[in-house]
Amino acid sequence: MNKKIRLEKLELWSYRSFNHFLMDFKENPRQHNDLTIIEKANGTGKTTLLESISYLINLKKDLNNKLIKNMISNGRESFRILGLFKISEAAVEKLKHFSIRGASDKENNYQIDFGETNLKEYKKELNNWILPTNIAPLFFSPDFFNNATKREQRGYLFLALENKIKFFENIWKLINENEIFKNADFLEIYNSIKDETNDVVKYDKLVDKIKDALKFFTEAHKIAEIKYNFLIDKKIESVIVENTLKREINEHQQKILLFKLLLAKFEKIETESALKLNEIFKEQNFNFRIETKETENGKWDLEIERDGVPFNSLNTASKLLASIKLSLFFQKMHGIECFILLDNAERLDFKSFQALEKISLTRQVIATFVKGIR
Repeated sequence: MNKKIRLEKLELWSYRSFNHFLMDFKENPRQHNDLTIIEKANGTGKTTLLESISYLINLKKDLNNKLIKNMISNGRESFRILGLFKISEAAVEKLKHFSIRGASDKENNYQIDFGETNLKEYKKELNNWILPTNIAPLFFSPDFFNNATKREQRGYLFLALENKIKFFENIWKLINENEIFKNADFLEIYNSIKDETNDVVKYDKLVDKIKDALKFFTEAHKIAEIKYNFLIDKKIESVIVENTLKREINEHQQKILLFKLLLAKFEKIETESALKLNEIFKEQNFNFRIETKETENGKWDLEIERDGVPFNSLNTASKLLASIKLSLFFQKMHGIECFILLDNAERLDFKSFQALEKISLTRQVIATFVKGIR
């Protein structure tokens, strides 16, 4: 049985542009679907409302995992967000240790009352919430995946199904157990990122730093070779300079080989993980795949595709709809049914909006529109 989560009520105090706001999301028995449309002019707080829901249940800042600035309304000392969630019986067991709630009743209505004053305590409590805290936005915010970089998208695909793919487990195990990762040059890089708590960000930073180091030593190797060849061509006799340049060239070659080897090992694990992910997509009849591609400069890469078309090449409406369906896929794989938050839904075309209405037959959808555009 799936764990179901539905937002029943949202109330804000001194939160960004709102001094006070109250919205009731109780289901209307006369309405066949569960679609709430918030239509407001630009700059009147549409995105803020959705962000407050996101912030309330995962502390990932906004819908795109970016820091929300100026959360407290001008002239106030603190903010407060109150959310009432209707939780299914299957989710109650998960929530039995979740103590930051104003009340729960026989209908399994859980009230989360969060303000700036209990931030530290609340962060600990989120480990007992229904959604996995490190990837929570993947389940309800299509824009979280939609606006991520290509490598972040791959990373979040792997992380969302880590229990089946073991991508990050294999990466950190490789680093801890393989002798080549005991090299001082690698350890200097690794120590600069090892305290990062988000596996996707940690891995991205590690790969970027290794690529930067590879680029640096490749350039340094070229420069040392040019200097050495100049010395030989001009028949300049200097044993000290010649030996110094030989040593530099040799050291640079060793470091270049090391960093290429490290990237090759990561590439192997990524490729194996992509194959496992594709098997899961196929089992679930989901129209995503990850394909191995060779870029124009001969480098290797992974490309996320939907129906054979690169995800990031889709038009705006198709890309957004694909992200929505991906959120539903993650929910299904984790046995969760929760709301979808969609900001600026006017980006959808007519066909995509029809698909969104169909989705709202099975779960809650809260969408914002710019007034006058819909």
